[in-house]
This record gives sequence, C-alpha cells and structure tokens, in this order.
Amino acid sequence: MNAMKPRHTTSTERMRQLRLRRQAAGEVERSVSAHPDDWPQIRALERACRSARVDASVSPPIRIGDYPELQLIAWQRDPDTRLNPAEALALYEAHWRYLDPDKLGAEEQALINQLIRQHGAGVLNV
Repeated sequence: MNAMKPRHTTSTERMRQLRLRRQAAGEVERSVSAHPDDWPQIRALERACRSARVDASVSPPIRIGDYPELQLIAWQRDPDTRLNPAEALALYEAHWRYLDPDKLGAEEQALINQLIRQHGAGVLNV
C-alpha cells in the first residue's frame, strides 16, 4: 500500500479546502447584512453541515509511539502522548517535508490515508 503522494495546492484551491473544512466543522460564514428572508436557508445549511460533521470523539486517540514517522516529527512530545485524529493529521501536514514516504510502514500508511479521508476532505495539504 503506497502512501498518498503530496500534492501542492494553489491558493484558490487551498481557500476552497479551508472553507469546506469550516463548513464540515459547523462554522457557517454569515454576512452581517444577511437579509432576514435568508435566515431559514442559513439554518438549513448549518443543520446539514452539523449532520455531515465527523465527530473526533468517535475516532480513537493516536499514540505517538505507535508510529515511527509520527514519533520522528513529534520528537518533542512524549511517545505515550495520545493525539486526536485532527491533531495527528495537522502534524503530518505541517512536517511532511521531514518524512521519508518510503520508510512509512503499512500500518502508518493506512493511518495517514484514513486521516486524509476522515479529516482532510480527501486531500493531504503539504
């Protein structure tokens, strides 16, 4: 199983991805000048986003010491530290340049792919 190849994103695409993440987290941007007639649509959109949100509490915490490359990039943390999945994905994305994808084990590759699907909207932002 191969790790997902990092893909460089344009600023426009990155903004779109961030907007999707905010919506998935239940944060709907509202205009200060929103007309009262638009409020039912805004509330419906908020409900849809909340129902589509991935609940981080459902995913088990990730122990840093169980994954060698994660331990490499989180060297300043205790190996027994447990991260929620969103934190683990953020670490992988922020420090991807320090990882050697060829050294990723099958279990760690599967973890990264799962994190990308569940918390990264299908994209590894590096």
